[in-house]
Amino acid sequence: MSRPDAKTIPRTDLEDRILSDHRDVTLICAPAGLGKSHLLHALARRVDQPVLTGPAPVTDTAWVLWDDPAVGAALPPLGTNQRLVIACRPQWVPENLSRARLYGSIQQIGAGDLLLPQELCSAEQWAACGGWPLLLSAAAQDDALIQDFISTQVFPGIPPHDLWRALNTDDVPDWSLAAVPPLSHPTGAVGVRVTHIFRQAAETALGQHLSSLGAKAAWLNDEITRDPAALQAIITRMVQSGDMSGALAVFDQGGGWNLFYRIGPHAFAELVALFPEDTEEIDLVLARGLLALKDGEVQHALALLIERFGQGIADTLSVVRSGGEYPLKVRIFRILLLMYQDVVLTDALIDALFAFAPQISLSNSILRGTYYNAMLECMLRLRRYDEAEDAAGRALKAYEQGNVPLLAFYISLHRAV
Repeated sequence: MSRPDAKTIPRTDLEDRILSDHRDVTLICAPAGLGKSHLLHALARRVDQPVLTGPAPVTDTAWVLWDDPAVGAALPPLGTNQRLVIACRPQWVPENLSRARLYGSIQQIGAGDLLLPQELCSAEQWAACGGWPLLLSAAAQDDALIQDFISTQVFPGIPPHDLWRALNTDDVPDWSLAAVPPLSHPTGAVGVRVTHIFRQAAETALGQHLSSLGAKAAWLNDEITRDPAALQAIITRMVQSGDMSGALAVFDQGGGWNLFYRIGPHAFAELVALFPEDTEEIDLVLARGLLALKDGEVQHALALLIERFGQGIADTLSVVRSGGEYPLKVRIFRILLLMYQDVVLTDALIDALFAFAPQISLSNSILRGTYYNAMLECMLRLRRYDEAEDAAGRALKAYEQGNVPLLAFYISLHRAV
């Protein structure tokens, strides 16, 4: 059976409301998908005037019907007895409306007004849309199309922090209710369907945002510290839904192999196991290497690095001295590996290790902490206790700045012993 179309449900109630109001301006302002343009075109047929788009229209007609104003457009001048009706999204409201608001010469029709009342819908229509006109489109049976609509029409301008919070609460966020009305009825059939689509869209959008960042998202550190399990849940859902690139982006931005110290060994091992074993993404290779080290399989950890980066990674001195041959995180992991290897710490290697410190940005707290943690171990082996204490103090400061309380505790314990 074909889906009943929203265009078959006349909104003469709203048309009459606009026509009977004598204020100069009517603003139909709501998110996409609520039928603003449909209402404006229906009104146009009643007043026998065209619908105008683009920059501020200049016309001497009694009714000026302006759809989808350009971003930053200013209110057009109005003549005596002219009426202006604007249909737009909240972020595209024309400028210069403050005077009309202050003088009470503007009528506003919002998202709540545009929702289809249940009494105007058939039982079939209401069950299909829950009041959201968009879902009565013939194509709205396609979940992928609705997901793309939410991603492209609802999420632009939503901070990634808000998307993260939306994925880590049973309740949908307030900012989404006007744009996706069925979310207000999460227990009904249409609400369950749209809530699932909404969360999938949020996961994809969050992954895309995090993968585009050139630096760590500072807010993500705080969120992971507050609720480490949330990161695991999001990555798990992304992998299960096939969004591997998004899952890798969240894993990377969440700290990569350092997540071991945030979510614990068992949860971390389960998280890494979600990804295909042949994935050569650097953070996963290093994560598998860390798991091998924690299991006492030092040679296996080194073998994983060699398989991914080549035989040269086995030479610690060469790696430490290299410039752009290996990414910084790989070089630091190679230094970390020294803590688990029974190797001779030559003067040349120690000098190279000390010279390495300036290459780590002060803003990259966790990597700095890892480096100084490894230096602490090296200095203790050499019984250079003053330098070991200095390295411990620097590691502790870095871990505290990076919100990794477990590692900060280990350093404090090490210093006490």
